Amino acid sequence: MKLNKTFKTIGSMTIITVFAKLSGLLRVSLFANLFGTSEYADIFLGASRLPIMFFDLTLGAAILSTFIPIFNKKLTLDGKEAAAKFANNFISITTIFTFIICLLGVIFARQIVGTVLGFEGQALDSAAEILRILFPVIIFTALAFTSVGILQSHGEFNIPAAISLVSNSIMIAYFLIFGRNFGIVGIAVAMLIGWSMQFLIQVPSLIKKGFRYKFVLNLKDSAIRDVVKLAIPVLISSWVHPIGVFINVIFAGRIEGDGYIAGLEFANSIYIIGVGVFTLAVTNFIFPKLSRLNAEGDNDGFAKTVKTSISHLAYVVIPVMALFVALAAPIIQTIYARGEFGEESVALVSNVLRFYSFGMVAFAITEILNRTFFAMQDGKTPMFASIIGIACNVALSAYLMLVQGLGVWALALSAAVGMTVTATILMIRISLRKKGILGWGFVLNLLKTLICGVGASAAAFFAYRWIARLLTGATVWELLAKLSLASAAGLVVYLGLCWIGRIKEQQGILGKLLGKKVDSA
Repeated sequence: MKLNKTFKTIGSMTIITVFAKLSGLLRVSLFANLFGTSEYADIFLGASRLPIMFFDLTLGAAILSTFIPIFNKKLTLDGKEAAAKFANNFISITTIFTFIICLLGVIFARQIVGTVLGFEGQALDSAAEILRILFPVIIFTALAFTSVGILQSHGEFNIPAAISLVSNSIMIAYFLIFGRNFGIVGIAVAMLIGWSMQFLIQVPSLIKKGFRYKFVLNLKDSAIRDVVKLAIPVLISSWVHPIGVFINVIFAGRIEGDGYIAGLEFANSIYIIGVGVFTLAVTNFIFPKLSRLNAEGDNDGFAKTVKTSISHLAYVVIPVMALFVALAAPIIQTIYARGEFGEESVALVSNVLRFYSFGMVAFAITEILNRTFFAMQDGKTPMFASIIGIACNVALSAYLMLVQGLGVWALALSAAVGMTVTATILMIRISLRKKGILGWGFVLNLLKTLICGVGASAAAFFAYRWIARLLTGATVWELLAKLSLASAAGLVVYLGLCWIGRIKEQQGILGKLLGKKVDSA
């Protein structure tokens, strides 16, 4: 019964996350149709990336990954009142901190844009204006993330999963109603409103759960000191993806020509949707659970939760990665190729997406293992793994771009390599720290699943080429039909190969459907 409830919760979160990600895809697609990979797209996407990047580098992972375990510990050991007092103190401190960052960002907007993006002249002025409008986003994001932690700790997962659906819907409505009428400034204002709603939409649920905000400011609180102790290593350990994006933006902003920053952003949006739908649903669900299991000293339950999460998530993400690698061009053509988004834009973005995709499985594994170590209140291991991954990313990016002079796709490849290095280190470390999580049987099963993914990728690639000879139309529906048929062919081959290879996760699913018990050890 408890297992069924778990699957229902993850299922509903996944459905909500799918709709949220699809709405995000529609938002990005509408923007791409209006601006393509033009200079305006570079200006807006480059400037709008910076506040979120600042938040990710200073507070993002620290809020969810240090607040939740300590808040859960307070709930378990000291009760709801003590946990609420800690949460209020945490909210007050983070709000003051993000306000200061926001103020500095607004004051030094030109210097930030010039240094990071390398813009000059009118592009510098426009990007600085967008940045000033959007820097308050970090205040609302901090409030939204903290609210997510409170609600998840009280067993509410659906509302937190839906917050991006709300902000995306506001942006979509703006694009459909106003289009380019108010330029990129109008889009920036709509984005600010959308992000503020990510916090406001959670307020009714917080009230329903009995939480009331009261101003508390106590920097000497032992729980706050625990957060600070964990925060620095947690932040550094979460930097692999945002730093990867940051490195890409810095290099892309200095390549002669327009559209490279936009190309990275458009590809990254689809990449995050492809890998994030399932990864976020699983990690958001298991993290509070892992925190409780660790606090209760349930090592067997802890190890089983981690192992099951990684193996099942890899089983789902591998075919997604396979299809993205094989069908990057038709995916980009189907989603973006309208309006100002022409053939050159399709070629640019599809190459970036293909090489980003090689890091999908590593991204998923890294997210789960980061949360695993955070639940153990160990931030140092993910920190050192991330530093090594980031160093590999920087070194490879510099070599491929500055020495070899390769295209912007090389930045995506460097990011994927950096993520893979980080995931490998984390897998080795967790296998040494916790028995029963990652043994040789797990590794062999993962390798077999990856081989099945290679077969699926080849099947999808050749199926699309064959289908494209039969269906030569280029309307959205015809493109979607060709893409769907090729994807179906790839998935059928994947499932068939997994059946032949006796992949444990697929056997377990079939066993549940047939009412048979399957050993998944």
